[in-house]
Amino acid sequence: MSLKNVHVAFVLAAIGLCIMYGVQALQAFLDDPRPSSGIAGAAAVAAAVILGWYEARFLRGCREAGIR
Repeated sequence: MSLKNVHVAFVLAAIGLCIMYGVQALQAFLDDPRPSSGIAGAAAVAAAVILGWYEARFLRGCREAGIR
């Protein structure tokens, strides 16, 4: 498995985390509609989005440098 394939897997994992954290955050907020529930869920989703963005940027850099 090449380094690029590992980073593609990280991007897919980050997308999965976004979906999973989003569903859990919504469920937690619906169960207990306090602002802290929503903030904690939003922070988890934001962390997964940042991970996906970082990995996508790395892959774009690899493509521009000709790394396969």
